[in-house]
Amino acid sequence: MQGRGGPAGADRSGCRVVRQSERGERELGTTVTIAVRCPAPRPVAAPPEPEPAPVPACDPNYEGDCLNPASSDYDCAGGSGDGPDYAGPVTVVGHDRFDLRFR
Repeated sequence: MQGRGGPAGADRSGCRVVRQSERGERELGTTVTIAVRCPAPRPVAAPPEPEPAPVPACDPNYEGDCLNPASSDYDCAGGSGDGPDYAGPVTVVGHDRFDLRFR
């Protein structure tokens, strides 16, 4: 079958014949032209936006106290630092971006 109007393999299950050039039995090889009407294709929904990666609850560079990785600065609780956040005893196990390592 030759056809126009639509991608190959498109779902044509809702299409209906509206006109046909020849009816009844025909010899093999006879060209028969048919016109069909198909419903408008349904719009394809866009894939959902990926969810942002969750921010870890505690900075993985410190152990002993849960330091919020979104904080701008931590200082030692009871020390002379100006915060805005304060940490209890911690062990630095990675990059010490809050400069909490004991000196």
